[in-house]
Amino acid sequence: MIGKTVSHYRIIEKLGEGGMGIVYKAVDTTLDRTVALKCVGRWSGMPEDAEKRLFREARACASLNHPNITTIYEFFAAEGEHFIAMEFIEGETLRERIKDRPMTVQLALDIALQVVDGLSAAHDKCIIHRDLKSDNIMIDKAGRAKIMDFGLARLAEGSMLTKAGTTLGTAAYMSPEQVSSMEIDHRSDIYALGVILYEILTGTLPFEGYHELSLMYSIVNEDPRPPSDVNASIPPALEKAILKAMAKDLEDRYQSLAEMKTDLLDLHAVDRCTTSAATIKAGARKSLLHLLFAPYRGIKLNRVALGIPLIVIAAGAATYAIWRPFRTPDMAKALEYFNDGRLKRACREAMGVVRRDSTDSYAWNLLATINIRKKRFDTAITQNRTAIRLNPSNRYAYYNLAYALEETGELEEADVHYRTALTVDSTFVEAYSALGNLFIRRGIPGRAVEILRTALRIDPDADAAYLIHRHLGEAYIDLEKYDDAIRHLEESERLKPGVPETAEALQRANEKKDADYY
Repeated sequence: MIGKTVSHYRIIEKLGEGGMGIVYKAVDTTLDRTVALKCVGRWSGMPEDAEKRLFREARACASLNHPNITTIYEFFAAEGEHFIAMEFIEGETLRERIKDRPMTVQLALDIALQVVDGLSAAHDKCIIHRDLKSDNIMIDKAGRAKIMDFGLARLAEGSMLTKAGTTLGTAAYMSPEQVSSMEIDHRSDIYALGVILYEILTGTLPFEGYHELSLMYSIVNEDPRPPSDVNASIPPALEKAILKAMAKDLEDRYQSLAEMKTDLLDLHAVDRCTTSAATIKAGARKSLLHLLFAPYRGIKLNRVALGIPLIVIAAGAATYAIWRPFRTPDMAKALEYFNDGRLKRACREAMGVVRRDSTDSYAWNLLATINIRKKRFDTAITQNRTAIRLNPSNRYAYYNLAYALEETGELEEADVHYRTALTVDSTFVEAYSALGNLFIRRGIPGRAVEILRTALRIDPDADAAYLIHRHLGEAYIDLEKYDDAIRHLEESERLKPGVPETAEALQRANEKKDADYY
């Protein structure tokens, strides 16, 4: 099939193969876009009523429009085969993501909440996935979960598209009622989600067998091993939620995804906000801008590149959208506590906002800011991914995420998110500064100079100007252009005197210039 054109899709390469078909990477020659093209079987001799039913089911699946569901573009027949053209996702499956080690609790909860949101959108339209598993969930480059093959199991069930000898649904994720060939409803998807949570937290499946029949017997008759026996870091409340989702009796299971989401949200917000008050230094009351710099005190500024996760007044260009999160009394109170250095109270207030409105991107961002201040970068990463998922236009969340990734050594992914922040707002001077500094760290000083000079052209009087000049000085040192380095470092010193990092860089530039002269 490689190189062949089917309808208006030119097949480029094979991506994978499963029980319900072969997936190819293809180009839509009409719209000039890359797609995933799934060949799901033959229909020669199919009765006319079955063919009509097939298209009805496909239309229902294609009607799903949600950021956590892979978009279906087209369902068509060609050359005696069924094909589904769908969104192509750059990334990896959830199973591939955990092949080396299980996920942290916070990351697992973040993924689970995204899957819950996608499933909820489908359940609201009375569409059940029926084949939910870690292989059917993609994680894209931005950390967004995308559920694939929605409704394909129903299509297969109604039209004999499954391969001979293949059980409908991967057995390890099937609910007891599904294994027993009983009528199923949305609670079977909830069961499968419980299995997925178990898997990504432990690296194992709750039930395993030497063959399919023994596995199915275990699903119906045996209790799973408690996940905390495999991974002791799983909190008791999370273990309880997993086992409730996997309850064999339908009435003991979560009755809706909304009910499950409430528990997961509480766990997601609480997990990392339980630090003893004794570890938090109150400190004197500071201005808001000063405290937004506070998470980065003690970290060398040439690595931080103006790390301000929630800059709301940085360049005097605040808009209503930027100030919106602080207009609500609850967020104002959370920020006041943060302003006083009372991080535990700030965390509780922000958690309260999230419980009342789990879609508040800026509240998640504030929780991430608190965790960055505590140097809990893994938690900040997952919370900022949530903020981005809820509001893809939240430039601070991309910036904040990039900073946390940079601090954990994920420089290439940090690069992606700094760039995304600039895609959202091409005048975001602080993101230019951070990206330029990142290029210096990665040993690409020439590119750093281009980025940093762009920042100065946008706003030469920005509050970050002293830092941009210092980064330019450091980049020019690496390029062995010492006169340029000294000029920018002296300007940085003029704009903000007494910064040790600037003085150190200036001394280094002068020493290198003198050594080069002699």
